[in-house]
Formats: sequence, structure tokens, C-alpha cells
Amino acid sequence: MAVFHVFVDGPVDRSPEGMQRLAEAMSQRYGLPATELVARMTKGRFRVKANIDHKTASAYIRDLEKIGARAVIEEARD
Repeated sequence: MAVFHVFVDGPVDRSPEGMQRLAEAMSQRYGLPATELVARMTKGRFRVKANIDHKTASAYIRDLEKIGARAVIEEARD
């Protein structure tokens, strides 16, 4: 059975304010500090969920897109 990773490529609104809004929304939903999320987004793409089934990955993507993230699913490689 294939497993998948979910990545955030950054905010849809690429302004500093957009990044901050996304970090705060992700912080509220997922419990990570907003400052840490801003630092991760500043460095580029980062993985938010690993080794999950496609249905769960799709649910994460929908949720992340609702709060303003550019997110993608990739199949995990060995």
C-alpha cells in the first residue's frame, strides 16, 4: 500500500502578513508555535505530515488550503 507525505510550499498570500496569518492559523489548528512555522516557511517547503494514506493526505490538503496554504501531496519513496 502506498503512503504519502503532505508538504506546505508557503502561503497563497506571499506577503509577510500573509505568511504570519497562515502561521497563526496553522498554530491554532496543529499546536506548533507560529514563530517556528514562520521560520520553516521562510526556509522554503516543509513536510507537515508523513507516511499517511491518500485519503488522510487529501483531508490535510483541503484543510491547509482553507487556511491559505499552498500544499501538495507526494508519494513517499523508500
